[in-house]
Amino acid sequence: MTHQTRSFRSMNHPRGTRGPLLAAVQTALPGLAPVASEWSGNPRDFYDRPVKLRGTISGVRVDVMLGREACMDAGAPDPEVEDFGTPSVTLSGDDTRAMEALWSQLTTALAAAGYADVTP
Repeated sequence: MTHQTRSFRSMNHPRGTRGPLLAAVQTALPGLAPVASEWSGNPRDFYDRPVKLRGTISGVRVDVMLGREACMDAGAPDPEVEDFGTPSVTLSGDDTRAMEALWSQLTTALAAAGYADVTP
């Protein structure tokens, strides 16, 4: 099984923006589901949690780390700080052609949303 990870960076805003990023990923890779994450931290500092999507497309497992959200109160309905400036995506599978097709769809959609592939 092959694992490939690529990193992206928002060219429009240092922290990126959730809406355009999420829409681009869901358009390029439909069928991914949110991964439930618990808040971690303490009341003197921020609580934070990762924002992830996961699924399988054409036999390829897709793990997307969209970013992180943070707040001072773990019970707050909305985060106070969001950082979606450097998402990363990992594809895992045996079909390298399917993986390349997914990379092409994803990088095109993310470029339209203002994100560039910055994988070293």
